[in-house]
Amino acid sequence: MPNKENIFDNVTEYSSEELAQYIMDGLFSIDELCDYNNTGGLVTPKKRKEIKDIIDSTPAPPPPPPPLDPDDEAWAEAQRIRTLAIVESYLYKFPMGKHRAEAVQLKNDIIDDATWEEAKQKRSYELVKKYLADFPNGRHVGEALQLKKELRPVPGVGGGPGARGGIRILVNKIKEIPTFKNREYEGQIVDDVDAKILDVIEQFVKIRGIVTAEELLAELHKDINLLDAWVIRNLYEKEILDYDDLPRLGVDNDFIEKLFGNNASAHFDKPDPIDMINMESTEVYFWGIPSSGKSCALGAILSAANSGEVAKSMHPDVNCQGYGYMTRLSSLFRKNRISVLPPGTPTCSTYEMAFSLVDENSKVHPITCIDLAGELVRCMFKQNAGETLRNDEENALDTITKLLHDNRTKNRKIHFFVLEYGAENREYEGLPQSIYLDAALNYIRNYNVFETDTDAIYLLMTKVDKTGLKGEELKRELGRYIRENYGGFYGALKTICETNEINNGVVDIVPFSVGTVCFQDFCKFDPVAANNVVRKLLNRSFATATGFKAKFKFLKG
Repeated sequence: MPNKENIFDNVTEYSSEELAQYIMDGLFSIDELCDYNNTGGLVTPKKRKEIKDIIDSTPAPPPPPPPLDPDDEAWAEAQRIRTLAIVESYLYKFPMGKHRAEAVQLKNDIIDDATWEEAKQKRSYELVKKYLADFPNGRHVGEALQLKKELRPVPGVGGGPGARGGIRILVNKIKEIPTFKNREYEGQIVDDVDAKILDVIEQFVKIRGIVTAEELLAELHKDINLLDAWVIRNLYEKEILDYDDLPRLGVDNDFIEKLFGNNASAHFDKPDPIDMINMESTEVYFWGIPSSGKSCALGAILSAANSGEVAKSMHPDVNCQGYGYMTRLSSLFRKNRISVLPPGTPTCSTYEMAFSLVDENSKVHPITCIDLAGELVRCMFKQNAGETLRNDEENALDTITKLLHDNRTKNRKIHFFVLEYGAENREYEGLPQSIYLDAALNYIRNYNVFETDTDAIYLLMTKVDKTGLKGEELKRELGRYIRENYGGFYGALKTICETNEINNGVVDIVPFSVGTVCFQDFCKFDPVAANNVVRKLLNRSFATATGFKAKFKFLKG
């Protein structure tokens, strides 16, 4: 804005409206503007009248509001911001203020809203109960009563503060469903375990609303192998989980990429039956119930045998009955790479895998690994119980009886019993592992399986990475675990070793892990444990010849 002197010196350059505004703004008066001494008579009577008319026709501005009372000013600020801190600040500054009652009510409303929002967001039964106790006449009582009803714990399930029975029941159901395959579970025959697990989760989370997605994620954080890859993917498809949930679980990005990539698993054909082992070799038998981890362990061992890290080389017998199975199984495991774990083998299938290992001294160790059908131990139990066997079950028992009794070779033999660490309570068709292991022992005694030709018996404990232990601590833990959960079985094997002078009366416990497993189906292979088994095979097997051109010898045919 120009100053008064500048305007007076250049008065002709300003319009009547501009000059009138300067006067109304208080810069100068109309008399000062028309004074000859100030403007030299350049403001004509006509222009003076125009200016006066403009001023007279312009309404006077309203008077300024009176200054706010500090109490009113602080309360107005509290109403505008509406936070607990600003309301408490008002009450502190004006303990007897004009708006105290209103401020106290606003404070209670803010706490009421915040308490309810936390309970609603967390869907916590205990927090909802606390809200109703603290705010019996609260703003959200109706909603809280409805949510309390939805979140009500299942009767008969315990839990401390914040605990809910629903998630515990869901986890137990997830773990027990696989044991009911092809059997009735809650009124239905379970022919597809994964589909049944997915359906149960959907019922608990989406339909009945008694378990939250956050609770399910918390269980996955504790055990990333609670659910397999197919179930996880379908939880995303059904929008029960979000795509940003997995990184929160600490899952390696390599596993996440594998989860949503193309993950076709290997396919194993049902093999032809075998009557006897024809190759002069060390026979290595692998025993285990279904889902014990036997096939995974075998695949890892075969991969380690062929890696060149322990044995110089491995030469498979292309004519053996299980050549295709052996090749596909070993190819699944590659060091530090994400592999898709093998599916279960066809029911009642026993595979013969013959190969030779060349040790560091170029000696050749002919070996025949026999992957005994997981169903065998169940068949042994059914036979002991006088239950009717299907044709394929009878054939499976007939196969092992021929191999270990009727057509038994003079080859030296090694036996591995595969047990999963932490699966002592898992049932198979309603019975625990120990029952089936006892049935296997009964078969072994009846046919004197270990009476001759047996050099060693091992307990191969899979999934020992669950312990988080290594070295001597792991050894002690496995000893404790076996004594507490399989003491009778272990004692019986030890007695057999002592009676038949096998391995100086010792049953070795061999810790085993294939590496880091995620979503049950994916594995980042670590060959350390598998290499250890290969060393045992080289140390306990006989060498027939030297050089890479050594040929297989056959007992018959």
